[in-house]
Amino acid sequence: MPTASAFGRTRAGRSTWPPALASGAVLSALVAGAAALLKPGPDAWLLATLVFVFTLPVTTMGGWVVVVDRNTVRGATPRPEESIESAWLQRAGFGACFDLIALGGLATAAFSLVPALGSVPAWAALGGLTLVAMSDVWVRYLVLSRRTA
Repeated sequence: MPTASAFGRTRAGRSTWPPALASGAVLSALVAGAAALLKPGPDAWLLATLVFVFTLPVTTMGGWVVVVDRNTVRGATPRPEESIESAWLQRAGFGACFDLIALGGLATAAFSLVPALGSVPAWAALGGLTLVAMSDVWVRYLVLSRRTA
């Protein structure tokens, strides 16, 4: 069994960074190519370069998550799905779901009854709903963690 390290190893015992960086570079190149195709022009290469540079760290970490063997990461929880934090997150998400159902119903009524709200763009309404959902889960998680700790 490979020894534990801060960044872990693959199941074969090799470093995780070469495959993670390779997969991240490929995915970032695809995203950068798509950005250049969606916004053609004389500076499309600059856009593609910036998209590549700024997405490379995120896609590399995504590749690392795919190739790492959790058992080789020092300090990793053996079964995170059975941890108390996972239970808190599940309960917070469950409670927030009912809040969002109620909020969605109230928002539907408001958008149906108030004509001025018809000019609100969908991205703003849905973005606001997403922020409320994220905040709701976060607050519920904090309350649960403080209550049981």
